[in-house]
Amino acid sequence: MSLDAAGGGFSPPVPFKPDAAQVERVAYEGILLNAAATGLAALCYLFVGVRVARAKTRAGHSRSAAAFFLVVGTFLLLAASRQVAAYLSLSTGLSTDVDRALFLVLLVPAALAIVPLAHLAATLFWGRPALAAWVALVFAVVATVGVAFAYLEGVTGPVVSPWGTEWLIASIVTKVLLIVALTIPGVVAGVALFVIGRRTGQAAGRRARLVGASCAVYYVVFTIDALGLDGLGLLAARLATAGTAIAAYIAYFPRADARSGALAAGDPERA
Repeated sequence: MSLDAAGGGFSPPVPFKPDAAQVERVAYEGILLNAAATGLAALCYLFVGVRVARAKTRAGHSRSAAAFFLVVGTFLLLAASRQVAAYLSLSTGLSTDVDRALFLVLLVPAALAIVPLAHLAATLFWGRPALAAWVALVFAVVATVGVAFAYLEGVTGPVVSPWGTEWLIASIVTKVLLIVALTIPGVVAGVALFVIGRRTGQAAGRRARLVGASCAVYYVVFTIDALGLDGLGLLAARLATAGTAIAAYIAYFPRADARSGALAAGDPERA
């Protein structure tokens, strides 16, 4: 409420209405902030993936964890690129075809991220590489079916907000598989790694706990983000995703081993 100088009473405040130029500037800045935060998360995951892959190769250990980090990093990099394309289409009037194409491409790494994670969790849980390979194959088939239905039935949109654009998947099959067969198993696999870490030796257990917690948080944030976030919630989700990559890096490269690039002692992934 504001004081009415003429009548000595109170009058309702006049709402602030920014002009069109201000609205457009804020919208474009929001999209760029989204792209920057997503790009940061992508770089974190790709960096961790490359470092872990090199260390695992030298040690002769399984590279399932590295594959998970690299696939997630690729997905996030495509997501960041898509928002840049959205910014260009909104600010210059260019076609949204590039934005749409990038969305369709990023569905592949988004779905396939569960495959190396399932292989890692199955290897540590059962200790049988052959069985872990079959588990990974099942998830690969499910992910492929989900992506195929998304391509067959197409997407609609884009839905434009001040923080970016979203495309809506038309296929009910893809939506169900995304939640039931990919996202929930991702959280379960992360929790399983955490539980395994509590039953393992100190160094290896600490690593499994951190990696498991990182994977579980990633999929929880992924699910919340898919439901629709904007503003500070969206930026917080992107930064939380970057934080999961940092936690994974700390798990694999404690301070004493970070400069040498060697894995910490007690690596549980020797499959």
